[in-house]
Amino acid sequence: MLTATAAAESLPTVVVAFGSLAANETVELAFRNSGRISKLDLDLGSAVKKGEIVGALDPKDFELAVRDVEAAVRQARVQLGLAADGDDDAIDVESTATVRQARAVLVEATLTRDRVKDLVERELRPPADLDAAVAAYGVAASRLQQAIDDVNSQQAALQQRRIALAVARRALAESVLVAPFDAEVVERRRRPPEFVAAGESVLRLLDVDPLRLRLRVPEREALRVAIGQVVVFTVDGIAGEFRGAVVRASPAIDGSDRTLLIEVEVENAGRRLRPGLFARASIEVEAPAPRVVVPADAVIAFAGVEKVFCVDADVARERRVRTGRRIGERVEIDDGLDAGAVVVRAPGELVDGSRVVVRAGPEKR
Repeated sequence: MLTATAAAESLPTVVVAFGSLAANETVELAFRNSGRISKLDLDLGSAVKKGEIVGALDPKDFELAVRDVEAAVRQARVQLGLAADGDDDAIDVESTATVRQARAVLVEATLTRDRVKDLVERELRPPADLDAAVAAYGVAASRLQQAIDDVNSQQAALQQRRIALAVARRALAESVLVAPFDAEVVERRRRPPEFVAAGESVLRLLDVDPLRLRLRVPEREALRVAIGQVVVFTVDGIAGEFRGAVVRASPAIDGSDRTLLIEVEVENAGRRLRPGLFARASIEVEAPAPRVVVPADAVIAFAGVEKVFCVDADVARERRVRTGRRIGERVEIDDGLDAGAVVVRAPGELVDGSRVVVRAGPEKR
């Protein structure tokens, strides 16, 4: 007979919940600009690393746009008297050729006006000459202001071309798609050399490590659940248990089904789990005082009576017990058995007083 020793253990109090696994992150990748796809080699199930180039548009048009605006920038710099190539666009307005020329004309007109005024006052020139000199001065002053305004306008035009150049370079840089995180391709929606519009999704990526286990906890148990609690769960088709911890919880009960939505973070480095799998979970909400625990197959229940067979000097002795919670393949004994007692596992048709040959079995956990 296989036997096991009743032990005093503290089995966690659990809340049972059901839910499904979901990707940690999901993203739809799209180009910011329209164009013809030149590279999109990934397909369903392909793995990518963060920062990896996963797709590209034909760069020719974007490169031409950059060169065109670069030429416009050089032209604007030359018009301001700057070297064609360079990044420093600062300029002294007064030092430009057009402003210097206009100011020289104004200085000459000022001298002429003052000289004619003096001659008119001494009655050596007619008053009409003064009127002409004053008018010439006004024209020169206007031309100086116009020259200054023209230079300021050229400076503004240069800045506009600088902005256009930045936009063109950004469009060129954005002609490639980069993976935002380690992920796997769940859907490819376009292929080279198809033409795509700006913002049109071409790839859908999932981050599957870690996964999110989204559980719905019944309202009556919701207040017992807290961030950090351990969660043990199983899924159909995969042997064994998986573990995680509660990392997020909704601030409110869902009024439609009276449940609390929580999320559990689950490591998935081996890729055994997949988003969408249904899960049955136990949330460990507290650890009570130790109780006597035996393997579940040591307990016989019939007609409302629960009992175990203890081994005493190679003789099986029947004991009535009262069981508590069952956790996995172990069951709590609330009354009728002390820790240290040796119980028979899977006693079958064993009766009180039968002699047994003891063979200790492995503890089930």
